[in-house]
Amino acid sequence: MDWCLWRLASTYHLLIHSDWVDAVSKRLFTNISGKVLLKYIVDGLMLGGFVLIILTGMVISTWLGVSLSNYTSWLTIHMISSMTTLLALMVKLALHWRWISKQPGRS
Repeated sequence: MDWCLWRLASTYHLLIHSDWVDAVSKRLFTNISGKVLLKYIVDGLMLGGFVLIILTGMVISTWLGVSLSNYTSWLTIHMISSMTTLLALMVKLALHWRWISKQPGRS
C-alpha cells in the first residue's frame, strides 16, 4: 500500500513540474548552467532509484509469492538502490535548500 501512495505522490509531483522537465530536456544539449544540469541528473538518479526500489521490493516481497534461488542478490540490489536514492535525495535537498528555507515564512 505504501508504494501506491508514493507512486501517486511522485506522479502528482511530476505533473506539477512537467514544464520544468520539458524545458530542461529540450535544452539539455545546449548551453545550460552546471547547477541545472546537476539537478536534472539528480532527478534522473532518483527516478531510476525509485523504479529499482519498487521493482526489487516487489520481487523480494512475499506479496507476489516469487520463489527466488538468489534472494540475497535481489536484496542487495534493493538495499544499494535504496541507499543511493536516499543519497540523491539528500543532494536534491541541499541543491534546493535556499528555496526550502524561505518557504515557512512565506504567506
